[in-house]
Amino acid sequence: MSGLDSRLQRALQGLSFREGAIFPAVVQSVNKTDKSLSVVDAQALEYPDVRLTATLSDRDKIAVYPRVESSVLVSKIGGSDNTLVCIAYSEVEAVEGQLEETAFSIDKAGVHIEQNETKISIDKGGFHLKRKGKNLYNTLEKLFGSVQSLCDETAKIVVSVGTTVDIPAVNRIRQNIENTVKRDLNDILN
Repeated sequence: MSGLDSRLQRALQGLSFREGAIFPAVVQSVNKTDKSLSVVDAQALEYPDVRLTATLSDRDKIAVYPRVESSVLVSKIGGSDNTLVCIAYSEVEAVEGQLEETAFSIDKAGVHIEQNETKISIDKGGFHLKRKGKNLYNTLEKLFGSVQSLCDETAKIVVSVGTTVDIPAVNRIRQNIENTVKRDLNDILN
C-alpha cells in the first residue's frame, strides 16, 4: 500500500469510528510474538496491530488467538481510534497465558502447563509429567523393574524350617506387573 493510500485509509477510519464503537471484522493475520492481529472490516478497511490483550505487559495475562479468516469483534481502547483490541472470537486457534509463575498453552497439539521446574503436557502421545528434569514414566519404569527383581529374588528363597514362599503367587504378581500394570502405564503416560 502506498503512503497516500495508507493516509486515505486512516482518514476514512477516523470518519467511520464513533466513541465506544465496536465493529465486526475478519482476521487477516495473527502475530503471536506481539500478541496482535490484522483485521479487515465490512468496508474493506484494514486495521493492523489490533491487540489481543488490553495491556502491553507480558506478565499475568491471557491471549486468545483467533483463526485466520474467522470473524471477530474489535473495540477501541480509550479515546484513540488507533488503539484497538479484539474482544470476541468466532473461532479460536490457540490460547496461552502467564499467571505469575505459571505459564500455559492450549492448541490443537494439546495442553501444556509449566510452573518453575514442573511441566505437565497432555497430547496425542498421552500424559507427560516432568519435575526437576525427571520424568514420571521413567521413574515408574524403574520402580516396576525393582519390584520384578524383588519377585525374582523372593522366588529363589528356600526355607528349611517353616512355610516356604508361594512361588506361583510371586510369579502371578510379577506377571500382573509386567502385563497389566505396565500396559496401563503405557496407555496413560505414553
